[in-house]
Amino acid sequence: MTIPKKNLNGSRILLAAEYIQYGGTRTYVKDLLRFYSEAGAHVHLVTSYSEPDEAMAALVESYGFKLTTFKSLSEKSNPKLRNSHATVWSRQAFNREVTMFKRFMSHNNLERSVISVGTSGLFLSATHAGTGPIMIAHGYPHGLKQKFFGTTLMANLLPSDIKIITMSDFARKAFMKSWSKHNAKLSIQTLHSTCGARQESLPITDRRNRILTAALVETYKRPFDWAEISAKTQQLTDIPDLDFIWLGEGPLRQDAIQFIEQLGLSRTSFPGWSDSPSSYYRDSKVYLQTSSKESLGLSVIDAMRYGMPAVTTAAGGLPEVVSDGVTGFVVSIGDTSAAASALAELLSDTTLWTRQSKAAYESYQDKFSPEKWERDLMDAH
Repeated sequence: MTIPKKNLNGSRILLAAEYIQYGGTRTYVKDLLRFYSEAGAHVHLVTSYSEPDEAMAALVESYGFKLTTFKSLSEKSNPKLRNSHATVWSRQAFNREVTMFKRFMSHNNLERSVISVGTSGLFLSATHAGTGPIMIAHGYPHGLKQKFFGTTLMANLLPSDIKIITMSDFARKAFMKSWSKHNAKLSIQTLHSTCGARQESLPITDRRNRILTAALVETYKRPFDWAEISAKTQQLTDIPDLDFIWLGEGPLRQDAIQFIEQLGLSRTSFPGWSDSPSSYYRDSKVYLQTSSKESLGLSVIDAMRYGMPAVTTAAGGLPEVVSDGVTGFVVSIGDTSAAASALAELLSDTTLWTRQSKAAYESYQDKFSPEKWERDLMDAH
């Protein structure tokens, strides 16, 4: 990364973050830590984990930062706060959390709170401590419960000087529709994610006939649609070495494995998560995303970084990432036949694939590069 001339030298920041062992939100938190380190800030990371994450703890220590879990912080601060996750559902508990974070920030000489979460409302109590709080929202209000509490509760819990950063224009509009009804002064802006360093030398030719997906294997990612698309694509093409690979863990992985076995798909697999997904990105031909909801689609952006056209659904912010007919194809949610046809077209038409591969790579440079993300994030601060 190359941090702009403006910097955060000497700033002391509470970063309250929600993430899991793998996936886009974790990648974003790691990028934030690197950003703050290179900008000259000091960070104390508070996580939603009940127990320390050894890999993240090692990364935090390498930057000279500090890490605390919300559970250990709450147990030390107030015996009545025993949840491992912060809450907004109880006003009494919320006020206790506000007091806890204010004391914590004062004790550690922290000046500003930044929360980076996929769950709307999580860690809102931390934004009431310090000045100029920032909420980085990886998700967006959806479902009756979140929409109801967003309009009747959460917006009223926000401090007046908060800045909300969303991953996509789609997510920004969702927050505006839900939260701004009770807080018209909310500052909400879109800051598209990045996925790391530019790939300068890409193998445009000699890639494997592989369709790649890297995502959690759970309901809203629609892994069974993905398996059906695999079957239909192989019926439409006569490519003997065509592989479909879904990298990732999740509650539906074993069910999905059983489903592809029932379909007799010998070249379709769910091998689990990989510690080196870059080798798959570099060597695969097309990226496939079948989600029913998606704030932006970090894995799709990562695929474009490696010059991969993508076939995605029109869910959430995905149409902001993939330009239909230019950097890939966008199909309706659940339309497995349209997705299979798009994949078959890209696999059989070398000229089309090459054109879209170059366009995907160029789109990453223009819209999602680390340099652009750094500039926008620094401006937000």
